[in-house]
Amino acid sequence: MTPREIFDRQLEYIQSKSVEALIDNNYNEDAELISLVGEPFVVKGAANLKTHFTNYLGQAGDFQNIELTKVIETADTIAIEAGVTLNQSGQLINVNVYDAFYLENGKIARHFTGMK
Repeated sequence: MTPREIFDRQLEYIQSKSVEALIDNNYNEDAELISLVGEPFVVKGAANLKTHFTNYLGQAGDFQNIELTKVIETADTIAIEAGVTLNQSGQLINVNVYDAFYLENGKIARHFTGMK
């Protein structure tokens, strides 16, 4: 799969909150997520990524709209900027997200993320 195909599948899993499929199908077993959201942190390994995404998606609310504003892709990387509208208990929240995915063996090896 191309980086864009992995990313498109990533969006589908995120919007449907399919954490098991997200991690099992898109991430290497030893993948890392490096985050600048709040206090910077690193999550490593499939089991920890499943816990992280379960918590994150539980707090995020429902994804109402995702509009990609910038995308750049190479043979093994995709980086995006997007405007996201979340519905958190009836309140619409707009945020800008920034993600970069580095792939090894057709899956995400490192995922860099930020939000404003």
